[in-house]
Amino acid sequence: MFTPLTVNIMLACHVSKDPDDVVGTKVWHSIAAKEERGLLVNEGMLELENGDWIVTDRGKVWIERILSTPLPTCVWTFPDD
Repeated sequence: MFTPLTVNIMLACHVSKDPDDVVGTKVWHSIAAKEERGLLVNEGMLELENGDWIVTDRGKVWIERILSTPLPTCVWTFPDD
């Protein structure tokens, strides 16, 4: 399972050439964010090319999956008697 920080990093890299501007410089350069980027590189979801963070095809598929997740709905039921 991934953390919200991981999702933020992936989305920031997906929408911007300067992901640190999207998530904030302090967050981007934090130890936690560096660890998460390392995890994403190891999982083949991000690559660092010439100083730019690139979302790989695998990462793009994961982002598409996140963005296509339906909103939860509430279903009313009677409690068991």
